[in-house]
Amino acid sequence: LSALRVTGVDFERLEVAVHGIDLLDGTPVLDVKPYVPYCDAFPVARAGWLDDVVGEENMKEPDRLKYWPTRPPLSCTGQFPTPTSVTLAPIGVVQSLYKERFGTPRQPTVSTNALNNAPTHATLRFFAQSESHPSAPPWDHVARSLSGLDGFEFVWALTYLHLNAQNPAPATVRPPRGPKGLRVGIYATRAPHRQNPLGLSALRVTGVDFERLEVAVHGIDLLDGTPVLDVKPYVPYCDAFPVARAGWLD
Repeated sequence: LSALRVTGVDFERLEVAVHGIDLLDGTPVLDVKPYVPYCDAFPVARAGWLDDVVGEENMKEPDRLKYWPTRPPLSCTGQFPTPTSVTLAPIGVVQSLYKERFGTPRQPTVSTNALNNAPTHATLRFFAQSESHPSAPPWDHVARSLSGLDGFEFVWALTYLHLNAQNPAPATVRPPRGPKGLRVGIYATRAPHRQNPLGLSALRVTGVDFERLEVAVHGIDLLDGTPVLDVKPYVPYCDAFPVARAGWLD
Protein backbone atom coordinates (compact mmCIF):
# COMPACT_ATOMS: atom_id res chain seq x y z
CA LEU A 1 0.00 0.00 0.00
CA SER A 2 1.75 3.14 -1.23
CA ALA A 3 0.46 6.70 -1.70
CA LEU A 4 2.42 8.00 -4.69
CA ARG A 5 2.50 11.47 -6.24
CA VAL A 6 1.55 11.34 -9.94
CA THR A 7 3.79 13.43 -12.20
CA GLY A 8 2.45 12.28 -15.56
CA VAL A 9 0.53 9.67 -17.54
CA ASP A 10 1.80 8.36 -20.89
CA PHE A 11 -1.17 6.88 -22.73
CA GLU A 12 0.98 5.56 -25.56
CA ARG A 13 3.41 3.63 -23.36
CA LEU A 14 0.71 2.82 -20.76
CA GLU A 15 2.86 4.25 -17.97
CA VAL A 16 2.17 6.40 -14.93
CA ALA A 17 5.16 8.43 -13.73
CA VAL A 18 5.35 8.94 -9.95
CA HIS A 19 7.63 10.79 -7.55
CA GLY A 20 8.58 9.16 -4.28
CA ILE A 21 8.30 5.38 -4.03
CA ASP A 22 9.03 2.67 -1.49
CA LEU A 23 8.95 -0.35 -3.82
CA LEU A 24 11.64 -2.45 -5.41
CA ASP A 25 12.16 -2.53 -9.15
CA GLY A 26 10.05 -5.34 -10.63
CA THR A 27 7.38 -5.31 -7.89
CA PRO A 28 4.04 -6.50 -9.36
CA VAL A 29 1.19 -3.97 -9.29
CA LEU A 30 -2.21 -5.47 -8.45
CA ASP A 31 -4.36 -2.34 -8.63
CA VAL A 32 -4.26 1.46 -8.74
CA LYS A 33 -6.86 3.72 -7.10
CA PRO A 34 -7.07 7.52 -6.99
CA TYR A 35 -6.33 9.29 -3.71
CA VAL A 36 -9.43 11.22 -2.59
CA PRO A 37 -8.74 13.69 0.27
CA TYR A 38 -12.31 13.88 1.59
CA CYS A 39 -12.32 10.19 2.46
CA ASP A 40 -8.59 9.42 2.78
CA ALA A 41 -7.02 12.39 4.58
CA PHE A 42 -7.08 12.32 8.39
CA PRO A 43 -4.08 14.52 9.25
CA VAL A 44 -4.62 14.52 13.04
CA ALA A 45 -5.52 10.84 13.45
CA ARG A 46 -3.87 8.97 16.31
CA ALA A 47 -1.05 6.70 15.18
CA GLY A 48 -0.52 4.46 18.21
CA TRP A 49 3.06 3.76 19.20
CA LEU A 50 4.26 5.87 16.26
CA ASP A 51 3.01 9.02 18.02
CA ASP A 52 5.68 8.46 20.66
CA VAL A 53 8.57 8.05 18.24
CA VAL A 54 7.70 10.14 15.19
CA GLY A 55 9.14 13.66 15.32
CA GLU A 56 11.03 15.82 12.90
CA GLU A 57 14.17 13.79 13.43
CA ASN A 58 12.55 10.37 13.68
CA MET A 59 10.47 10.96 10.53
CA LYS A 60 13.68 10.99 8.52
CA GLU A 61 14.68 7.80 6.79
CA PRO A 62 17.79 6.14 8.28
CA ASP A 63 20.95 7.13 6.45
CA ARG A 64 21.48 3.81 4.72
CA LEU A 65 24.13 5.34 2.48
CA LYS A 66 26.61 5.40 5.34
CA TYR A 67 26.71 1.59 5.25
CA TRP A 68 27.48 1.38 1.54
CA PRO A 69 31.23 2.02 1.77
CA THR A 70 31.58 -1.35 3.53
CA ARG A 71 29.84 -3.24 0.74
CA PRO A 72 28.65 -2.41 -2.80
CA PRO A 73 24.91 -1.95 -3.43
CA LEU A 74 23.12 -5.18 -4.24
CA SER A 75 20.95 -5.83 -7.27
CA CYS A 76 18.55 -8.36 -5.79
CA THR A 77 15.70 -7.61 -8.17
CA GLY A 78 17.63 -8.75 -11.22
CA GLN A 79 17.78 -12.29 -9.84
CA PHE A 80 14.02 -12.77 -9.67
CA PRO A 81 11.58 -12.33 -12.57
CA THR A 82 8.39 -10.40 -11.89
CA PRO A 83 5.58 -12.96 -11.37
CA THR A 84 2.74 -12.93 -13.88
CA SER A 85 0.21 -14.21 -11.33
CA VAL A 86 -0.12 -14.20 -7.56
CA THR A 87 -2.19 -16.19 -5.07
CA LEU A 88 -3.61 -14.58 -1.95
CA ALA A 89 -5.59 -16.10 0.93
CA PRO A 90 -8.01 -14.11 3.11
CA ILE A 91 -6.84 -13.38 6.66
CA GLY A 92 -10.35 -12.60 7.84
CA VAL A 93 -13.84 -11.47 6.91
CA VAL A 94 -16.03 -8.37 7.20
CA GLN A 95 -19.12 -8.56 9.37
CA SER A 96 -21.43 -5.64 8.55
CA LEU A 97 -25.10 -4.72 8.29
CA TYR A 98 -24.90 -4.38 4.52
CA LYS A 99 -26.26 -7.40 2.69
CA GLU A 100 -26.70 -5.95 -0.79
CA ARG A 101 -25.21 -3.27 -3.01
CA PHE A 102 -28.12 -0.84 -2.62
CA GLY A 103 -27.84 1.06 0.65
CA THR A 104 -24.11 0.36 1.00
CA PRO A 105 -21.99 3.55 1.14
CA ARG A 106 -19.63 4.26 -1.75
CA GLN A 107 -16.94 5.27 0.77
CA PRO A 108 -16.66 4.70 4.55
CA THR A 109 -17.15 8.42 5.26
CA VAL A 110 -20.16 8.80 2.94
CA SER A 111 -23.54 8.05 4.52
CA THR A 112 -25.96 9.94 2.25
CA ASN A 113 -28.46 7.47 0.72
CA ALA A 114 -26.86 4.68 2.77
CA LEU A 115 -28.72 2.41 5.17
CA ASN A 116 -30.12 4.60 8.00
CA ASN A 117 -28.28 7.59 6.43
CA ALA A 118 -25.48 7.22 8.97
CA PRO A 119 -22.14 5.41 9.26
CA THR A 120 -22.56 2.00 10.86
CA HIS A 121 -20.46 -0.19 13.10
CA ALA A 122 -18.80 -3.29 11.66
CA THR A 123 -16.25 -5.93 12.58
CA LEU A 124 -13.16 -7.34 10.92
CA ARG A 125 -12.94 -10.92 12.18
CA PHE A 126 -9.57 -12.60 11.75
CA PHE A 127 -9.15 -16.29 11.01
CA ALA A 128 -7.24 -18.62 13.30
CA GLN A 129 -6.34 -22.24 12.57
CA SER A 130 -9.41 -24.47 12.77
CA GLU A 131 -11.24 -27.15 10.84
CA SER A 132 -12.83 -24.51 8.64
CA HIS A 133 -9.52 -22.61 8.20
CA PRO A 134 -6.76 -25.25 8.38
CA SER A 135 -4.13 -23.08 6.69
CA ALA A 136 -4.65 -20.05 8.95
CA PRO A 137 -2.04 -19.29 11.67
CA PRO A 138 -2.62 -20.51 15.24
CA TRP A 139 -4.79 -18.40 17.55
CA ASP A 140 -1.90 -17.03 19.62
CA HIS A 141 -0.03 -16.01 16.46
CA VAL A 142 -3.03 -14.02 15.20
CA ALA A 143 -3.59 -12.42 18.62
CA ARG A 144 0.04 -11.27 18.76
CA SER A 145 -0.25 -9.98 15.18
CA LEU A 146 -2.96 -7.57 16.37
CA SER A 147 -0.92 -6.16 19.26
CA GLY A 148 -0.45 -2.40 19.01
CA LEU A 149 -3.28 -1.93 16.51
CA ASP A 150 -5.64 -0.65 19.22
CA GLY A 151 -3.57 2.55 19.50
CA PHE A 152 -4.30 3.62 15.91
CA GLU A 153 -7.38 5.69 15.12
CA PHE A 154 -7.71 4.36 11.55
CA VAL A 155 -6.63 1.30 9.59
CA TRP A 156 -6.44 0.59 5.89
CA ALA A 157 -8.40 -2.56 5.05
CA LEU A 158 -7.49 -4.31 1.79
CA THR A 159 -10.31 -6.57 0.70
CA TYR A 160 -11.38 -8.83 -2.14
CA LEU A 161 -14.68 -7.73 -3.71
CA HIS A 162 -15.82 -11.29 -4.33
CA LEU A 163 -19.32 -10.54 -5.65
CA ASN A 164 -18.12 -8.62 -8.69
CA ALA A 165 -18.65 -11.01 -11.59
CA GLN A 166 -18.15 -8.52 -14.43
CA ASN A 167 -15.43 -10.05 -16.58
CA PRO A 168 -13.61 -8.58 -18.34
CA ALA A 169 -13.64 -5.38 -16.33
CA PRO A 170 -14.74 -2.27 -18.26
CA ALA A 171 -12.08 0.19 -19.41
CA THR A 172 -14.20 3.23 -18.49
CA VAL A 173 -17.12 3.80 -16.14
CA ARG A 174 -19.72 6.50 -15.50
CA PRO A 175 -19.10 7.72 -11.92
CA PRO A 176 -22.08 8.23 -9.60
CA ARG A 177 -20.82 11.80 -9.11
CA GLY A 178 -19.80 14.36 -11.71
CA PRO A 179 -21.30 15.90 -14.85
CA LYS A 180 -23.94 13.96 -16.75
CA GLY A 181 -22.39 11.74 -19.40
CA LEU A 182 -18.91 11.81 -17.86
CA ARG A 183 -16.90 8.64 -18.39
CA VAL A 184 -13.43 8.12 -16.94
CA GLY A 185 -10.91 5.30 -16.87
CA ILE A 186 -11.45 2.58 -14.29
CA TYR A 187 -8.13 3.39 -12.58
CA ALA A 188 -9.26 7.00 -12.11
CA THR A 189 -12.20 5.75 -10.01
CA ARG A 190 -12.87 3.41 -7.14
CA ALA A 191 -15.49 1.44 -9.01
CA PRO A 192 -15.62 -2.17 -7.75
CA HIS A 193 -15.57 -3.73 -11.23
CA ARG A 194 -11.82 -3.97 -11.82
CA GLN A 195 -9.33 -6.37 -13.37
CA ASN A 196 -8.34 -7.28 -9.82
CA PRO A 197 -11.43 -6.49 -7.70
CA LEU A 198 -9.58 -5.18 -4.66
CA GLY A 199 -11.16 -2.87 -2.10
CA LEU A 200 -9.30 -0.19 -0.15
CA SER A 201 -11.03 1.37 2.87
CA ALA A 202 -9.81 3.72 5.61
CA LEU A 203 -11.78 2.58 8.66
CA ARG A 204 -12.01 4.18 12.12
CA VAL A 205 -10.98 1.69 14.82
CA THR A 206 -13.24 1.62 17.88
CA GLY A 207 -11.76 -1.42 19.60
CA VAL A 208 -9.65 -4.57 19.32
CA ASP A 209 -10.75 -7.83 20.94
CA PHE A 210 -7.67 -10.02 21.29
CA GLU A 211 -9.68 -12.97 22.59
CA ARG A 212 -12.18 -13.04 19.73
CA LEU A 213 -9.58 -11.85 17.18
CA GLU A 214 -11.80 -9.00 16.06
CA VAL A 215 -11.28 -5.35 15.18
CA ALA A 216 -14.36 -3.16 15.66
CA VAL A 217 -14.68 -0.27 13.19
CA HIS A 218 -17.10 2.61 12.60
CA GLY A 219 -17.97 3.61 9.07
CA ILE A 220 -17.62 0.94 6.39
CA ASP A 221 -18.33 0.57 2.68
CA LEU A 222 -18.15 -3.22 2.46
CA LEU A 223 -20.73 -5.96 2.28
CA ASP A 224 -21.10 -8.55 4.99
CA GLY A 225 -18.89 -11.55 4.17
CA THR A 226 -16.27 -9.60 2.19
CA PRO A 227 -12.87 -11.36 2.47
CA VAL A 228 -10.11 -9.31 4.14
CA LEU A 229 -6.67 -9.69 2.53
CA ASP A 230 -4.65 -7.40 4.79
CA VAL A 231 -4.90 -4.65 7.40
CA LYS A 232 -2.36 -1.85 7.79
CA PRO A 233 -2.27 1.03 10.28
CA TYR A 234 -3.14 4.51 9.02
CA VAL A 235 -0.11 6.79 9.52
CA PRO A 236 -0.98 10.48 9.01
CA TYR A 237 2.50 11.73 8.16
CA CYS A 238 2.70 9.48 5.09
CA ASP A 239 -1.01 8.82 4.34
CA ALA A 240 -2.76 12.19 4.77
CA PHE A 241 -2.65 14.72 1.92
CA PRO A 242 -5.66 16.97 2.68
CA VAL A 243 -5.04 19.47 -0.14
CA ALA A 244 -4.15 16.96 -2.86
CA ARG A 245 -5.82 17.41 -6.25
CA ALA A 246 -8.58 14.89 -6.92
CA GLY A 247 -8.95 15.08 -10.71
CA TRP A 248 -12.51 15.03 -12.01
CA LEU A 249 -13.80 14.82 -8.41
CA ASP A 250 -12.60 18.37 -7.73
